Amino acid sequence: MHIADFEKGMMGANAIVGGSGPLVVGAALTSKILGKESIAVVFMGDGALNEGAALESLNLASIWKLPMLFVVEDNGYAESTVTSHTTAGDPLIRAKAFDIESYKVEDGHDFFEVYRIAKDAVEFTRNGNGPSLIQIKVPRFYAHYEGDGGTYRSPGEVEHLRANFDCLKWFRNTVATNMNLDMSILDDIDKDVASVIDSIVSDAKEAPPPDETDLLTNVYGPS
Repeated sequence: MHIADFEKGMMGANAIVGGSGPLVVGAALTSKILGKESIAVVFMGDGALNEGAALESLNLASIWKLPMLFVVEDNGYAESTVTSHTTAGDPLIRAKAFDIESYKVEDGHDFFEVYRIAKDAVEFTRNGNGPSLIQIKVPRFYAHYEGDGGTYRSPGEVEHLRANFDCLKWFRNTVATNMNLDMSILDDIDKDVASVIDSIVSDAKEAPPPDETDLLTNVYGPS
């Protein structure tokens, strides 16, 4: 979950709900000041959109006309509470209140719909028009965290989602039906990915335990 790759511009995750917003505002401001063509993207859940930090980020991004894209992964839950019990109004209405261009993906399992709308939002922001926001409706298959029993989900809810809204199965069926793509290509990709995963797991199991010097590596900066 908490990964980063600075070479690819990925700053990493933030364990504080809604806490990534202000960090990405800073990244977007940096991009604007330095005159870069890049835009900054923050991902947050529908529950996080109730946090003051998230709303402040929307406000600052709009005031400063920052090259920033907000992606709201709307899965219908704020951790373990149904969003309808905690959230008034619609995320798009909130975005419009801050004069932010907004878009909505009705089916987040549809790869092509996500791609089309994300392309429009990215182009809008990259062209100097200020921030944009995408609300993606995408119910989740899993619990909020490891050990979460998911007892707050309705009976049969998750089973129904997995049977009918698996994005990988949907993609495979769509390209097979509408694009006549040779399924052996996808089969080969699946095999390659499985091989990479197996190799990484094997290397991790065979690697020696970390020593004391590894404990503080990359934890604190030089004194």
